[in-house]
Amino acid sequence: MEKIDKLTDEQYQQMIAFREEWRKIGLATGKANLEAMRPAINNFYASIDKKPPILWRCRSPLEAQLIINILKIPQNQNLYANLYANLGANLRANLGANLGANLRANLRANLYENLGDMKLEYIYTSMWGSLDSHWIAYYLFPHLFLREMHTKEQMKLLEGWMNLAKNAFWIYPYEGMCFICDRPEEYNFDEQWRLHNPNNMAVRFSDGYGLYAIHGVMLPTWIFEHPDKLTIEAIGAEKNVEIRRVMIERYGQAKYLLDQGAKLIHSDGYGDLYSINLLEDESLVMVKVINSTPESDGSYKDYFVRVPPDMMTAEQAVAWLGELEVGKFEYVQQS
Repeated sequence: MEKIDKLTDEQYQQMIAFREEWRKIGLATGKANLEAMRPAINNFYASIDKKPPILWRCRSPLEAQLIINILKIPQNQNLYANLYANLGANLRANLGANLGANLRANLRANLYENLGDMKLEYIYTSMWGSLDSHWIAYYLFPHLFLREMHTKEQMKLLEGWMNLAKNAFWIYPYEGMCFICDRPEEYNFDEQWRLHNPNNMAVRFSDGYGLYAIHGVMLPTWIFEHPDKLTIEAIGAEKNVEIRRVMIERYGQAKYLLDQGAKLIHSDGYGDLYSINLLEDESLVMVKVINSTPESDGSYKDYFVRVPPDMMTAEQAVAWLGELEVGKFEYVQQS
């Protein structure tokens, strides 16, 4: 089969539209539609000679994990491996990093943490529902817009997976019973499509389960729900550099700098330059400057601004800053 090296302008535009269509499917929210997906579930079970299962809707993967643990269903009744194999290995190859994989990894890690605290067993699934949208689109687009690539049997299976992706989140198939999770009620991302919400959960389900993340860095729940525990000691004990950076930002970089007894490395007419070393990370360097605009009482506030760690003088740091708005500065009340 001759390789296609380049898309036509029309094909390229079709690909962009198709990508956005499936992105919407992948990030859809709301309850699972059990009746819409029942035919596909029954066909998948029939493909491995199993009777149609009872469908049990769960509000989140955590709720599904809890129910399965409570019911103590034997792992050998879990049918995901059989159903997974029926799709065909050639449809699962050569997938790189993607939004769906990122969400799966983060949610799975969060589940491990929750279930570990409760001393319950984590139950695996490879049926990701709407989070499989990325690879469904990956294999469906060339078949629909370029040339026929899959057999009729493969397309039948792929259409079944499309049905699941359009109607539910994670799915846990067992003999006689299939647990189907609702999609999240809410997703939050930054401009680079990384999970992000500085004020609340980045992903939230209707039962209250979800995960916190800032610019793609998944954070422990306590940082948001128990901010009083965000102390110098807690920050110092955190081994993960990315999580520690977020912790310092939430604590307040300038406050952290001062509370840790940062070193004054230079002072001149432009301001004061402070620095403190961070474990396995670049130094935190900030310049303290005076706001040129007086307050309503006529006083002038000092502001701290983070600058690159290679700054040597306050004048150099201020020159690097250029014309930053005061809103980007960090004010710390001096005692």
